[in-house]
Amino acid sequence: MRNRLALVVVAALVGGTQFAPAGAASSGLAYDSVSKFSPGGDASSFQPGSFQSDFQKASQPVSSEGQGGAFGGLAAMAGGQMAGMQSMMRMMQSGTAERHYVAGSKERTDEVAAQTARIVDCAARTLTTLDLAKRTYRVTSLDAPQQPTHGYAPGPVPTDDGSKVSVTLTNKSLGSRTIEGLPTNGYNSNVQMTVSKPGGESHTMDMNMLAYYSAYAQPTPSCPRPTYTSFGSAGMPMMSGYNFLERALRASNGDSRFSVNASGPSLPGGRLSLFDVVAMGGGGGRGGMVIVSERGDVHPVSDNDPIFSVPPGFTRLP
Repeated sequence: MRNRLALVVVAALVGGTQFAPAGAASSGLAYDSVSKFSPGGDASSFQPGSFQSDFQKASQPVSSEGQGGAFGGLAAMAGGQMAGMQSMMRMMQSGTAERHYVAGSKERTDEVAAQTARIVDCAARTLTTLDLAKRTYRVTSLDAPQQPTHGYAPGPVPTDDGSKVSVTLTNKSLGSRTIEGLPTNGYNSNVQMTVSKPGGESHTMDMNMLAYYSAYAQPTPSCPRPTYTSFGSAGMPMMSGYNFLERALRASNGDSRFSVNASGPSLPGGRLSLFDVVAMGGGGGRGGMVIVSERGDVHPVSDNDPIFSVPPGFTRLP
């Protein structure tokens, strides 16, 4: 077999694993993913479906061409804003399809429907953004000041407000399950996360998480870049909370700003989940917003693969 919101993958939780030892991370891994958003619901009510069908549906480009009448006029007047609204509506309905490649110090993520890609090279400290349709690209430094962005791609250097995150997990084993022909082990977790800012302000969010982990090692680049740093990001408090949870579960044991305490069976640390759901807000995490991630088409990739380079014939933009 051969995907961004890499949605909740546990890489450094306390406890053992229930899989055979993973392969060396240096070999790298590539996979496709679909991320969906749903208003409300219990995480356990979402179950794996057909990944290939979902990926194909989420890969369809968004276009206002051919739309007539009032909608066509609105699209012409609103321009990019209307396109952004269309993209958001499609993402809510069909999901976002991505392709991921991680090996060594390099990471590439393709937004399939948008026909764009970004390549992070941690060793070279560069971020390369590609417009695959127009065959153009830009290269910026990872150490450059934060730049305002449009759409969903992060800027070159996210800032960090120094918040501390405490996560408490109560885990339950769901047993084994075959997903897309691969064996997985499933877990359901009740999550309580508290984010404390340096000034003393704190916020607590209840969540419910369901995940089916494969035997593949979760690849992580050597300079992971968080996308959101404020729990109360304007207009996106739940997405911000989701990113904090992801960072907490991925954090190394040496990062004193993140703490994770778990009871029940240990989650399989460092494994790629083929299907996971996080329900945020509402009572006990049931309600608010649900984020669903599916992954498939998993295959190895090396850091010298041409996928981490700009294709021939592309024009560099300033």
